Amino acid sequence: MTKRQPDYQQSFRSVLKESRLRNDLTQEQVADLAGISRLTYTRIENGLKRASLELAFKLSGHLSFDLSDVVKVAHKLKKLPEYKRSELFESRERIKDLEGRLKKIVQLTKDERDE
Repeated sequence: MTKRQPDYQQSFRSVLKESRLRNDLTQEQVADLAGISRLTYTRIENGLKRASLELAFKLSGHLSFDLSDVVKVAHKLKKLPEYKRSELFESRERIKDLEGRLKKIVQLTKDERDE
Protein backbone atom coordinates (compact mmCIF):
# COMPACT_ATOMS: atom_id res chain seq x y z
CA MET A 1 0.00 0.00 0.00
CA THR A 2 1.38 3.39 -1.05
CA LYS A 3 1.19 6.27 1.36
CA ARG A 4 -0.61 9.32 0.06
CA GLN A 5 1.71 12.32 -0.14
CA PRO A 6 0.59 15.71 1.17
CA ASP A 7 -0.84 17.94 -1.55
CA TYR A 8 1.13 21.12 -1.01
CA GLN A 9 -0.33 22.83 -4.08
CA GLN A 10 -3.90 22.31 -2.86
CA SER A 11 -3.03 23.58 0.59
CA PHE A 12 -1.17 26.58 -0.85
CA ARG A 13 -4.27 27.48 -2.86
CA SER A 14 -6.47 27.06 0.19
CA VAL A 15 -4.26 29.18 2.47
CA LEU A 16 -3.82 31.75 -0.32
CA LYS A 17 -7.54 32.20 -0.89
CA GLU A 18 -8.41 32.22 2.82
CA SER A 19 -5.73 34.82 3.49
CA ARG A 20 -6.91 36.99 0.59
CA LEU A 21 -10.51 36.88 1.84
CA ARG A 22 -9.45 37.44 5.45
CA ASN A 23 -7.57 40.57 4.31
CA ASP A 24 -10.65 41.70 2.38
CA LEU A 25 -8.74 41.89 -0.91
CA THR A 26 -9.83 41.11 -4.45
CA GLN A 27 -7.81 38.92 -6.76
CA GLU A 28 -6.96 42.06 -8.73
CA GLN A 29 -5.58 43.81 -5.64
CA VAL A 30 -3.40 40.84 -4.69
CA ALA A 31 -2.14 40.53 -8.27
CA ASP A 32 -1.18 44.22 -8.25
CA LEU A 33 0.67 43.83 -4.93
CA ALA A 34 2.58 40.83 -6.29
CA GLY A 35 3.31 42.47 -9.64
CA ILE A 36 1.49 39.86 -11.71
CA SER A 37 -1.63 39.93 -13.86
CA ARG A 38 -5.04 39.18 -12.37
CA LEU A 39 -5.35 36.27 -14.80
CA THR A 40 -2.09 34.74 -13.54
CA TYR A 41 -3.20 35.16 -9.93
CA THR A 42 -6.62 33.65 -10.66
CA ARG A 43 -4.99 30.66 -12.35
CA ILE A 44 -2.74 30.12 -9.33
CA GLU A 45 -5.63 30.36 -6.87
CA ASN A 46 -7.71 27.95 -8.99
CA GLY A 47 -4.91 25.43 -9.45
CA LEU A 48 -4.41 25.98 -13.18
CA LYS A 49 -0.89 27.37 -12.68
CA ARG A 50 1.81 26.86 -10.07
CA ALA A 51 3.45 29.75 -8.28
CA SER A 52 7.24 29.86 -8.27
CA LEU A 53 8.88 29.72 -4.86
CA GLU A 54 9.80 33.39 -5.20
CA LEU A 55 6.18 34.32 -5.98
CA ALA A 56 4.90 32.12 -3.14
CA PHE A 57 7.12 34.02 -0.69
CA LYS A 58 5.99 37.35 -2.14
CA LEU A 59 2.30 36.41 -1.87
CA SER A 60 2.71 35.08 1.67
CA GLY A 61 4.33 38.38 2.68
CA HIS A 62 1.57 40.50 1.17
CA LEU A 63 -1.20 38.33 2.63
CA SER A 64 0.43 37.84 6.04
CA PHE A 65 0.70 34.08 6.18
CA ASP A 66 3.69 31.86 6.74
CA LEU A 67 4.56 29.20 4.20
CA SER A 68 4.84 26.75 7.10
CA ASP A 69 1.03 27.14 7.37
CA VAL A 70 0.82 25.50 3.93
CA VAL A 71 2.77 22.48 5.18
CA LYS A 72 0.59 22.20 8.28
CA VAL A 73 -2.61 22.32 6.24
CA ALA A 74 -1.23 19.75 3.77
CA HIS A 75 -0.42 17.28 6.54
CA LYS A 76 -3.83 17.75 8.16
CA LEU A 77 -5.57 17.19 4.82
CA LYS A 78 -3.47 14.12 4.12
CA LYS A 79 -5.03 12.43 7.13
CA LEU A 80 -8.58 13.02 5.90
CA PRO A 81 -10.27 10.62 3.50
CA GLU A 82 -10.81 12.11 0.02
CA TYR A 83 -14.57 12.58 0.43
CA LYS A 84 -14.03 14.42 3.72
CA ARG A 85 -11.47 16.75 2.13
CA SER A 86 -13.87 17.72 -0.65
CA GLU A 87 -16.65 18.28 1.92
CA LEU A 88 -14.29 20.47 3.92
CA PHE A 89 -13.43 22.66 0.94
CA GLU A 90 -17.09 22.91 -0.10
CA SER A 91 -18.04 23.94 3.45
CA ARG A 92 -15.31 26.57 3.53
CA GLU A 93 -16.56 28.00 0.25
CA ARG A 94 -20.13 28.17 1.57
CA ILE A 95 -18.97 29.87 4.77
CA LYS A 96 -16.92 32.45 2.84
CA ASP A 97 -19.90 33.13 0.57
CA LEU A 98 -22.19 33.63 3.58
CA GLU A 99 -19.63 35.90 5.24
CA GLY A 100 -19.48 38.01 2.09
CA ARG A 101 -23.26 38.28 1.95
CA LEU A 102 -23.41 39.20 5.63
CA LYS A 103 -20.81 41.96 5.14
CA LYS A 104 -22.92 43.40 2.31
CA ILE A 105 -26.06 43.34 4.47
CA VAL A 106 -24.23 45.05 7.34
CA GLN A 107 -22.88 47.70 4.97
CA LEU A 108 -26.32 48.32 3.46
CA THR A 109 -27.79 48.66 6.95
CA LYS A 110 -25.08 51.19 7.91
CA ASP A 111 -25.66 53.11 4.68
CA GLU A 112 -29.42 53.27 5.33
CA ARG A 113 -28.81 54.58 8.86
CA ASP A 114 -26.45 57.26 7.55
CA GLU A 115 -29.05 58.58 5.09
